[in-house]
Amino acid sequence: FGNSRFSDKLKQAVRMRDISTIASNIGVDSRADRSWITAVAVFLNTRKKRDVVNTMCELIKQGGDTDTTAAMYGALVGAKWGITAFPNHLRKGVEDSKGLIDLADKLFEIVV
Repeated sequence: FGNSRFSDKLKQAVRMRDISTIASNIGVDSRADRSWITAVAVFLNTRKKRDVVNTMCELIKQGGDTDTTAAMYGALVGAKWGITAFPNHLRKGVEDSKGLIDLADKLFEIVV
């Protein structure tokens, strides 16, 4: 990551494994230098696609800046497993989900 302080914190957080331990030791507040480490560590500890929803719910239960940490976690999950990591009934509840999927497809076409 280019910054050993952040790299060391991330390595420490990943070794903690338990979401509540990571959140209480690293942080889930609005400070990006803490919340992104928590989101990435939780993601790196998510081994199976089927664990994503429960893991995200557990991350949200930690409180703090929940929309930020959940959004970062969700972005990483989406990058790894795609939209199918989230069940259909949850995807349908996202405002303008079709428009977002269309936009993602267009962006993918630009990159590829």
